[in-house]
Amino acid sequence: MLKANTAYALGSVANSAALLVLVPFLVNQFTAREYGEWALFEAAIVLLNMLLLAGADVGLMREYFGAADDAQRRRLAGSVLVAASSWGAALLLVVAAASYLLSAAGVVSSALAQACVLAFLAAWAEALFGLLSSLFRIREQAERYVLLAGARMSMFLVFAVLAVRWGAGVPGALAARFLAAGCGAVAALAWTRAAWRMAFDRTLVRRVLDYGLPLLPANLAGYVLLASDRYFLTRFGTLEAVACYAFAYKVAAVVEAIVTRPFGLDWAPRRFRIAQEVDAPARYDAALLLYVSAGCACALVVFALTPAVYAWIAPREYRAGQAVVPVLIVSYLVAGLAVPLNVGIMLKDHTRWLPKIQWSAAGLCLLLNLTLIPTFGLWGAAWATLIAYAASTLGIAWLSLHLYRVGYALGPLARVLSWTVVGVLGAIAIDRCLPLGVAGLLACKLAWVGVVSGVLMRAIQRANAVLRDSGASA
Repeated sequence: MLKANTAYALGSVANSAALLVLVPFLVNQFTAREYGEWALFEAAIVLLNMLLLAGADVGLMREYFGAADDAQRRRLAGSVLVAASSWGAALLLVVAAASYLLSAAGVVSSALAQACVLAFLAAWAEALFGLLSSLFRIREQAERYVLLAGARMSMFLVFAVLAVRWGAGVPGALAARFLAAGCGAVAALAWTRAAWRMAFDRTLVRRVLDYGLPLLPANLAGYVLLASDRYFLTRFGTLEAVACYAFAYKVAAVVEAIVTRPFGLDWAPRRFRIAQEVDAPARYDAALLLYVSAGCACALVVFALTPAVYAWIAPREYRAGQAVVPVLIVSYLVAGLAVPLNVGIMLKDHTRWLPKIQWSAAGLCLLLNLTLIPTFGLWGAAWATLIAYAASTLGIAWLSLHLYRVGYALGPLARVLSWTVVGVLGAIAIDRCLPLGVAGLLACKLAWVGVVSGVLMRAIQRANAVLRDSGASA
């Protein structure tokens, strides 16, 4: 498990490195208003991706392990691919027609209509790439997944830089995202050829959707948790405020890229495989400790790096968002906790409860955004996100434990969190007490955080020992 997570993390780090180049490039090439528009299109692509997949990737994972033989698995994968492609093509016609009519009527500009179509194409290509990539994850071919994901992100980086340099603006960056995702999807289609067979079995597709489709409302609620604050900032503030907040989100999202996303990629199929073993509860407990320890260590490093990132990369108009980065880092960690804690819901096929939990949290998020953002601006958005994510994770954890009992050991988790608090307080003390420049403070904080992270590594070793004692290869 640790080996697969490391592979996914390395790929995610490579992607983040590309974005680390692209984001400063965009914030310096775009005006703050243009970057705000780009941030809104990014949020829209996330929503479209959810609608296009409709839970088919998770349903495919669930049905794949229950298939009778390899032939049925290949037929299952091919049927899902055909269904997803057809669904995307139908929606593309609707979006293209609507954009053309609105542009012809003068409701929106032709540039905005073009950007909307490009955003949909990017989302469709990324959805197909994600669905094909799930076959790598199911078959535990993490290296292939990482290679393709890294190549796709590298192409996006190159295409986007060229397009923006040539003056194509936001539509050019969206076109670059579509081209990179499209090339990645074609490559994934060819590389997974042995894992699928061109077919359309309505019964298999229905079974996949019966399991995965109830997750769509939950995913949409998750989207509200992720992106609603940007729309409220647009309503009660300016696109410049959206740009400032979006950049802060990018900095905090390093935790998600290095820990939460790699863990989730591996965990989605693995939790079903673990359930078939007699020592499953012990392994679920070890997996939670692994996530918390790695997440806290990464969060400490990002916390230490944040002032230097803003000083060296961000234009001055983005500096107001630096203060909310720690709150957003904690939000990502809390949201990620739902991944290792949702075992009971997923194993017992109670996914119908996820939309109820997520929409309750989403409703809370909307209420907090409406209440806090007009008064507190960026701070209100950040705290609304954290509180709503905490409510969602607590609801998922409570229901999962009710359905499938796992005796999580709280002592090791408490020690990890205690050392994390010590690390944060020490970094703050270094910032306030040492009369050094940005580079000097960064060096001192990284040295301190390295010591604390070394202590947290012992918790990861403990999780590894539990997995090893249970007969699993960590």
